[in-house]
Amino acid sequence: MDLHQLDYILIFLFFFVFIKASGDLTCPSITSPRLSVTCESRWGNRRGWVPCGNPVPVGTIARYKCRQYYKPDGEEHEDNTFSECQKDGKWSTDILQCVPECGKLEGGVTPLVVNGQGIKYGTWPWHAGLYNLQAGNWTFWCGGSLVNEYAVITAAHCTWKVNTESLRVVLGKFHREFRVNEEVTQIKDVKQIIMQPTYQDLGGNYGSDVAILVLGSPVEFSPVVQPVCIDWDLKAIDNDLTEGNLGMVAGWGVNENDTFSDLLRMVQLPVVSDQKCIEEQPRDFKKYVTYTTFCAGYRNGTGVCNGDSGGGLVFPHPAEPNGTWLLQGIVSVSPRRRGTSFCDSTYYTVFTKVGIYTRWLKTVLQSIQPHHNRQKENENNVSL
Repeated sequence: MDLHQLDYILIFLFFFVFIKASGDLTCPSITSPRLSVTCESRWGNRRGWVPCGNPVPVGTIARYKCRQYYKPDGEEHEDNTFSECQKDGKWSTDILQCVPECGKLEGGVTPLVVNGQGIKYGTWPWHAGLYNLQAGNWTFWCGGSLVNEYAVITAAHCTWKVNTESLRVVLGKFHREFRVNEEVTQIKDVKQIIMQPTYQDLGGNYGSDVAILVLGSPVEFSPVVQPVCIDWDLKAIDNDLTEGNLGMVAGWGVNENDTFSDLLRMVQLPVVSDQKCIEEQPRDFKKYVTYTTFCAGYRNGTGVCNGDSGGGLVFPHPAEPNGTWLLQGIVSVSPRRRGTSFCDSTYYTVFTKVGIYTRWLKTVLQSIQPHHNRQKENENNVSL
């Protein structure tokens, strides 16, 4: 055997081993409830469509896009539509990251909370109803705001000394009664209650009155179930909470007839300065107005009341694409009508200022986010 023949044999063996090794290499699977994804193999005997939920062979092309009700997470992902499985077993690009669209209102307000307005079904898609198990019946308890597939923000006093087994969260609901048959209603168990650590209920004057409910299973977004936006970078808070600026809140709370509303209603409330709020509230109520809160409402009997606690005060941002609504306040506390257990709607309502707690909220939401919504590579899958 001459030297040239030996060279050819070595080259052949090199390519044989290389091809064999490449054929054994795979890239991690791509799975995410936020993605629509297809995978096409272009290598060897596995040419053709392959399941993306399993490790895929080298040369596979993954094509993907965000599912309905989701959008790319930032401009760097807007043109990210495909990736190729390379010979080193890694995808050629970062997999598309999607986040829920938020703060979108559909429908409108119809002429008809206290002295509020009726709204069309689905107009307030992030509003959640909290129900507490009492004497064997699920009883309406508080409101809340959906912020992603797994979490609802509410007032901490709605969860004080309440256990997860006695609490249910209902989305896509229009009627207050728990058993009313609404086909698109989603009823969720509560997996965990996470109250702001400094909250002490009445002993702490309702300071830090905010809590996160971790849902037992993910919400399925629909035209009537979608999350609200949060002002994470605090760019809008100063303008939104300027005196006289109007926010909107929805609920099934006590109405002008001192009965709980059967249908979801909304009311538009102006922000009131701290000074004005303190000066015009009852003397023993002033302690509830702090740097972590703000006031809103009227003195004419229009406002929120019992049962509206935990609901979100939201503000419109029409300059955003298609217009969005930001959650800036959580219904917390208001003066009680003398001699009754009802609110006095001739006074202002105190709201928890969401912007004070964005760092805590972000930390908690990231900690409860299930693994398939984080980007994390291992030998078996790429999780989003």
